[in-house]
Amino acid sequence: MPTPFFVHVPKTAGSLIRTLITANYESKAVLSLYGSRADIFTECRKNIGKLKDIQLIQGHTPYGTHHWIGEEKPAYFSFLRDPIARTLSDIDDGHRHTVHGFHHILAQVGPDPFERLSLVKDLTYYRNNMTHFLSGTFYTREIGLTEFNLAVDNLWKSAFVGLTEHCEESILIMGRLLGWTHFVPQKCNVAPAPLPSLSPEAISLCNTFLDYDIQLYHVALDHFNRLRCSHGAALAEAAEQLREILHEQSKHHPETIHKPYLVGTPLEVPLQGYTEKLMPSSPLGRWISASYQ
Repeated sequence: MPTPFFVHVPKTAGSLIRTLITANYESKAVLSLYGSRADIFTECRKNIGKLKDIQLIQGHTPYGTHHWIGEEKPAYFSFLRDPIARTLSDIDDGHRHTVHGFHHILAQVGPDPFERLSLVKDLTYYRNNMTHFLSGTFYTREIGLTEFNLAVDNLWKSAFVGLTEHCEESILIMGRLLGWTHFVPQKCNVAPAPLPSLSPEAISLCNTFLDYDIQLYHVALDHFNRLRCSHGAALAEAAEQLREILHEQSKHHPETIHKPYLVGTPLEVPLQGYTEKLMPSSPLGRWISASYQ
């Protein structure tokens, strides 16, 4: 089987997916890749020829990582998000956390979104971030039409690209493709405050440095909608039940909602219990059962 690679684009519900990776794989079966390109290169070199027992590779690493680690048959999975919302969330994350690579820059301004956007618009990391990941450019140069076209090709070649705005449906499709047993994640890493409303001037500013990401997102949305429709009511009903479960989880486990999460660390919510209590005749139960047929 092809080796699954989960391209974790920052601020696209990747931490939620991390909890499901922990729930569905033994820690030793997952290779996580984070850091600079040099850091990821180093980790990949250490693991060339040693992937026999690795069932999934994940991290803030771009499409094309299989070349770096010598894996000839990859299957890529990723999530994308509305580019403006993703960027605002990423900026807020960097402003709040001192360990963020751009905290020293973001700390120079207050909460005004236009000021924050004006500050980051010329930083390569924030300029068409999602296109950097899906094209494999990974901040080595400015995104242009060639890189955008490559990102779209890679999107179409991916095993699955979900959307944060359709998180429950995306989890269900991705989990079925990967043969998962557990489909209920632990809610985590949610920002403590909602994203701010933007002025027309701020939106116009975003359009100047997120132009390729915006186009990529619309291509991904169309691709996702066609896939979602092919699953019909079964997916919609299962997603609604999963949404209700996560709403109840938020009430019973509020302590996890804002915490970050890393693959392999102990889960605070007993996710296996959700699977065990799930009625086989329920929409989510039927979706999971059908995944193994």
